[in-house]
Amino acid sequence: MKQYIMGMLTGASLILCAVMFIGASDNNSNYGKYQMTHTDLGLRLLDTATGQVYKAKKNTSGGGYIWDEYSTKPKFLFKPWN
Repeated sequence: MKQYIMGMLTGASLILCAVMFIGASDNNSNYGKYQMTHTDLGLRLLDTATGQVYKAKKNTSGGGYIWDEYSTKPKFLFKPWN
């Protein structure tokens, strides 16, 4: 009986590990999408997916910063082939 219970616990833990490893891959993550830099002009935030740049403004109604649009999306010099 003891060996049966140990086998059940081992099987359950293997199934749990498999489920955790399958669920650990998140392809919709925004990890690495934004890059921040500090220059003499202040804080800048780059959206690497769109090329949009934001600048930090001090929040007058409270603490912290508000990200304001600094530049528009880049314009391409050529049209992609369809």
